[in-house]
Amino acid sequence: MVSSSVVSLPLGSLSPTSQVFELLRCEKRRSQLDVFSGGNTFEEVAHIANGSHPGNCVALLRVNAATNSGSPSAELMVQESFTDASGSMVVYAPIDVAGVNIAMSAEDTSCIPLLPSGFVIVPGGDDNSGSCNINTDNLGASGPAINGGCILTVAFQVLASAVPASKISMSTVTTINNHICNAVRQIHAALAACSSEPTPSSH
Repeated sequence: MVSSSVVSLPLGSLSPTSQVFELLRCEKRRSQLDVFSGGNTFEEVAHIANGSHPGNCVALLRVNAATNSGSPSAELMVQESFTDASGSMVVYAPIDVAGVNIAMSAEDTSCIPLLPSGFVIVPGGDDNSGSCNINTDNLGASGPAINGGCILTVAFQVLASAVPASKISMSTVTTINNHICNAVRQIHAALAACSSEPTPSSH
């Protein structure tokens, strides 16, 4: 099940597209922006550059989660980020150690189960828009007309049922939609907070 939302962020009152990209790819802020992180912290444990821009890379993140016993439990997440003049993306998915070993051994990666989620940022957007418009299907969502600012697409993919032919309940749809709307609000608030921070004066 894929749930997505498209929101237009006016650059004048928020942040440049590059700052939006840096905020969304930062593993230290992920727990604040991703409602599915459960408030757990993230740490980069591997980094593969994919171009001259420092943000163009594939990273392996360790999710530092606490178990019921209180002891830390390490989970992994693979993340790819890319940016150029046409736009930016940050895509990530949980992965287990076995999947990492398969990828690192140059074996067939088609057997690795991945449910990618992430963000796409493109220049443009309506400065007067800021609502959370949800589209829940397997095709994603189409964005508003490009007028100025930047357009942020947020998409989360979850396994709604282990049975392929089973129907998705409305309660599941409502829960996922609430999660993604909360994520959009948290991202919007984080960008607003960044833009309101005073610029250090030079002496």
